[in-house]
Amino acid sequence: MITNRISFSLLPLALIFMLSACGEEKAPQQKKQAPIPVNTITVQEKKVPIWGTFTGKTRASSHQEVRARVSEILEKVYFKDGQYVQKGQKLFKIQQDEYIAALNAAKAKKAQDEAALALTKADVARYTPLVKEGLAPRATLEQYQAKLASLHAAIMGDEAKIKEAKIDLIFKTPDQKRCHRCLH
Repeated sequence: MITNRISFSLLPLALIFMLSACGEEKAPQQKKQAPIPVNTITVQEKKVPIWGTFTGKTRASSHQEVRARVSEILEKVYFKDGQYVQKGQKLFKIQQDEYIAALNAAKAKKAQDEAALALTKADVARYTPLVKEGLAPRATLEQYQAKLASLHAAIMGDEAKIKEAKIDLIFKTPDQKRCHRCLH
């Protein structure tokens, strides 16, 4: 019963809401705006050049510097700018007097060490039987044997100096490259 009274009392309220929703509502009037100006062009048929001239810079995709391993005066360049060079090909000839002298000095030092080696080998061969018989001190033989090993090492060093002096005479390319802008 209480529920019936509540429903009847709410019924007029619900009708008021429904009738108010059905009414026409007038939208506020908006001001009419002028159309936005637009620029237009007329399409024309015309010949267009394929090539154009422009100012700009270009750069190579790869850049290698060619530098001599020694700092001396160049006498001759064996390649032209832009030329392909092969591995092992001579690139430059430098002023060689100083390097020829260094090569000759290294060869002379090697010859000197080889002569000392031959003498030391003879001393070791001479002292070995004397030490076995007890006629010479063992320390002297050991000194000659140490000198023998030292001279072998000195000769290996002399050979390296000779090789280095030969390399300094002519600089060779480390790989196949194309040379540009040679400084000569």
